[in-house]
Amino acid sequence: MQKDFDAAKADYKVITYPGAVHAFTNPEATALGEKFKLPLKYDANADQQSKAEAAKLFAATLKN
Repeated sequence: MQKDFDAAKADYKVITYPGAVHAFTNPEATALGEKFKLPLKYDANADQQSKAEAAKLFAATLKN
């Protein structure tokens, strides 16, 4: 994906959350992952950080 963005000369920012896996913003993810033997896990720290980053993006781009 980053190669495509670079090729398109897009203005973008990639933020990673080391250790976070699929569904990290869903508080029910850990139980569901265990129940269905899937790599799902809630990560409260990554959830909080990602929501803060989204709020900054929205504030900067969706001005009234």
